[in-house]
Amino acid sequence: EHMDIAGLCRGLWRRFEEQEVEEYKKELARQEKERQEAEKRAEEESKRLHDEEAKRQADEEARAKAEEEARQQELIEAVRRAEEQEQQDKAQEAAQQKAAEDERRKAEEIAKKQEEERKAAEEEARLKELEKEDPEEAAIQRKRAEVKAKMAAALERKRLMLEKRRKREEEQGKKVKDLEDEIKLRQKEEFAKRKAEEDKEEKRKAEEEEAKKAAQAQQAAEEAARAKAEDDARTKA
Repeated sequence: EHMDIAGLCRGLWRRFEEQEVEEYKKELARQEKERQEAEKRAEEESKRLHDEEAKRQADEEARAKAEEEARQQELIEAVRRAEEQEQQDKAQEAAQQKAAEDERRKAEEIAKKQEEERKAAEEEARLKELEKEDPEEAAIQRKRAEVKAKMAAALERKRLMLEKRRKREEEQGKKVKDLEDEIKLRQKEEFAKRKAEEDKEEKRKAEEEEAKKAAQAQQAAEEAARAKAEDDARTKA
């Protein structure tokens, strides 16, 4: 009877130990499941934060890129408008100067013609008076005056010819200058365009470098979060 009681006690103790082991295994399984779930939640949260940050950065980069392109285009347009306005102002000033010069020359020619007509009338009156006293001398002087008038007319024709040539040369020079100004304007526009493209490329490279650094930082944060979740799970275990 004593041995039966001892055997019964041993059986009960083994059953108790088996139950303890089973409970311990269940607890370990539960903790492992919690650890895995915590790690999964941490990874999902890290991925969500990473996706949100990536989207925010992409939106920010797209907005900054659009703003920069708009600023560069506005700068190019401002330079072009300023150059065009400068050319228009120069052309208007040149036209005003030419009009004033033409008006001055026209006034001088009118005054000169009036003066010549006055002198011719005075000379004709003098010769008529001379004809009354000495017709032969009057004829000589009249002939001399005609030769002088022909020479003056020839000189005037030559002057007009030279004046026309000068005007043609001025017009040709103006065309050359306008062409040079247009070339300079195009060169400035091309330079501004190239500068904008270079700045855009530099900005793109800088943004790529920043994005790379941000991705590395995000990866490090994810690894740290995953390591912390594992440590927390081990601590609970």
